Amino acid sequence: MRDIYKRYLNNVKDCDYDNRCTSQILRIQHINGTGDNTEILSWGSSLILQDGTFVNFGIYRGCESNQSVDKKPACAYLHIDVNGVKGPNKWGRDAFRFILTEDGLYPTGCAWTEDCRTGNGGQACTCKVLQEGAMNY
Repeated sequence: MRDIYKRYLNNVKDCDYDNRCTSQILRIQHINGTGDNTEILSWGSSLILQDGTFVNFGIYRGCESNQSVDKKPACAYLHIDVNGVKGPNKWGRDAFRFILTEDGLYPTGCAWTEDCRTGNGGQACTCKVLQEGAMNY
């Protein structure tokens, strides 16, 4: 999946399990600073773009209904950290999640009716930021 997307992106480096692009491990926390410090460099294939944006690609085993967007089964995901390993490395601040279904690529959180900061530790804020053009939370 990374190789397909990189044709359309201005990337600097390809990263994968065997070829890490940085000696630093990119860990993402929940928006409130808690959480498991998810290490996304080890999740699969990634790109580091010229501006430092980190894009991580992952594929589910088949399209999984338990990982869905508007009831459409998720086939893959993209995690994007807009400033790479620089802080704050928090979902909903500089890290955002997208889901790929058979119908297209969707930001997470569009079906969320509560404060986006409570949805998966901030992962649900991706849609809100795109809809409003700002971090209004």
